[in-house]
Amino acid sequence: MSRFLALLALGVAGTMVSAGDLRIDGRLELKVDDNGEVRKNGRLVAKFDKNGEIRVSGRLVGKIESDGDIRESGRLVAKVSNNGEVRRNGSLLGRIETDGDVRKDGKLIGKGAGIDRRHLAVLMFTDLVPWR
Repeated sequence: MSRFLALLALGVAGTMVSAGDLRIDGRLELKVDDNGEVRKNGRLVAKFDKNGEIRVSGRLVGKIESDGDIRESGRLVAKVSNNGEVRRNGSLLGRIETDGDVRKDGKLIGKGAGIDRRHLAVLMFTDLVPWR
């Protein structure tokens, strides 16, 4: 029975969106809620669905696949590797550390506390979510 519960917990944890906040230069820029809603100054900007879809104003704008591919209209926009490197067309865009530090050319450009690497890559290295 406990083995079943452990497998069930792993299945649920795999589909959850991790909540957290994104800070740039110490200022709070975005919050990601447990239900996948992305908010800036309390206003809903986008939503990460549990199946990997990215929605802005209810419209599907992209998808995050389980292997780290970030797609817009089926076209590959970026790829997040297991070690946190974010690449577009083979060139390195930046790196997301395990603690949520976002680096570009070695410089710290943001901190994403509690946000999944793939969601953080969408927010920092693509234009799918208009928040800047």
